[in-house]
Amino acid sequence: MTTNALSIDLLRIDADTQARVKISVETVDEYAEVIGNDPTWSMGPIDVFHDGADYFVADGFHRTLAAQRVGRASIPCKIHKGTARDARIFGMTANDSHGLRMSRADKRSCVEWLLDNGGKMPHAKIAETAGVDIRTVRRIVSERKEESDNPTHIPCRAMSYQTTQSTEEGRDAGGSSRPEEPRISHASGDGVKPRDPDVDLGHTARPDEPASNEPPKREEWRIARSITKKTVEALMRALDDLNDVRPIGFRDQSLDDCRAIILELNAMG
Repeated sequence: MTTNALSIDLLRIDADTQARVKISVETVDEYAEVIGNDPTWSMGPIDVFHDGADYFVADGFHRTLAAQRVGRASIPCKIHKGTARDARIFGMTANDSHGLRMSRADKRSCVEWLLDNGGKMPHAKIAETAGVDIRTVRRIVSERKEESDNPTHIPCRAMSYQTTQSTEEGRDAGGSSRPEEPRISHASGDGVKPRDPDVDLGHTARPDEPASNEPPKREEWRIARSITKKTVEALMRALDDLNDVRPIGFRDQSLDDCRAIILELNAMG
């Protein structure tokens, strides 16, 4: 590995080597202000991988974009030998000790990318590289298998929860600390059909609502089953998140009991 100043024009940031889900505009703004006010480079060299032809940015996307914004001609770079794939894997752990930390969504994206592109990388190695617990890797593998086995399945993370008031806002306003019940919108495109007006469920059909093609009772059962299934998945993910942060050796019987109940519900379909 060598360290040299490279022209920004040589740096490839378009080769899918970014390990994050998205760039933080706020971080780029912050770095641009620092770089613009400092004629020297005090932010540390970025890491790039050179395959003999291209220089792929592995760690330093925010700094590179900030330098581009202020018109800087070159950036100090640590130059590693390797491919775009090597650059992406390197970037997954580069921010463990500096810079903007990886979010939960970033780490999930890393796990899924490694599952698809890591060859025969063991789950333990995937967990280490992505910076997650091995149970998280196993959970994601299980979710992906379920989605593959059941194409009509709507993954829990596709739901959008909208609330009019957060818990903190409720406390500040002197009201109840419990937020408003979430309204669930299905982002997967599997729209929920309107209820039949003959079914007395507190719903009044509009004249322009199309009639359902399914028998009313069966349709309502299908909708309720779909929502229940997503709720079970959300509970399971919440328990897994608690286990991820649970101290080593610490056991909580209530969590184990909850998991057993949820697994039983899930088995019931």
